[in-house]
This record gives sequence, structure tokens and C-alpha cells, in this order.
Amino acid sequence: MPNAAAAGRSLRGRSIRILEGSDFAAIVNAGLAATFDPANAKRLELDEAHTDPATRTLLAGPISERRIEQVLLN
Repeated sequence: MPNAAAAGRSLRGRSIRILEGSDFAAIVNAGLAATFDPANAKRLELDEAHTDPATRTLLAGPISERRIEQVLLN
């Protein structure tokens, strides 16, 4: 594993690293696979009776990279 050893040396002393958007999406999708399974929708209150139109649109669409929004609060 020469590549892993080189990566370990270059990351020594750093607690985080930058993730590509596709890597982040893959990690989130793997972690939330059971949540997004349609069989769990009612148990998690993600069924039509419990969600608003925007949430239903989000759940019905393809899983994609994260969306970043800015919010200004006082």
C-alpha cells in the first residue's frame, strides 16, 4: 500500500481533509439508504400525509450532491 502510506504522511497532523462533492454525496447516500427506502416512509413520517409539497418533491427526485443555501438571521 504505498499510496496509503504516502497519504498518511501527507495528512499527518491534520484532523480533516477536503471532500469532493461526489464523495460527500456517496457517504450521505450510503448512510441514509434505509431512511430513503420507500418501505420506511410511513414509520419515519416521510409519507404524503406528513410532508409538505417541497419535501415530497425532494424525496421523489434523484439523490444528488448537497445544496448549499445562505440564510441571514437577526
